[in-house]
Amino acid sequence: MLGKRYSQETDEQGVERIDTVASDDLSGIEEASPRTLPLSDHQLCVVHATRNTRTKVRRADLREVLAGLKPVYQAESQADAQACFSAFSER
Repeated sequence: MLGKRYSQETDEQGVERIDTVASDDLSGIEEASPRTLPLSDHQLCVVHATRNTRTKVRRADLREVLAGLKPVYQAESQADAQACFSAFSER
């Protein structure tokens, strides 16, 4: 299993802790992360999130939407990101 092999390889390299797993939206990866790396948080990679957004927005609105979401991705904290997203979604 890939998760177990990855965990074993990182142990062999002396990695003591992985704080965050950033990944694409691959089916099952969010559920597998806690089993393989129980002390780690999981988050969707910003590049993959942006690409995913591109497929769901009309071409005419894309530039405005991506510019509006940029402060969400660049926020310093989850609370700031939520505030930025709320402001964006009220437009």
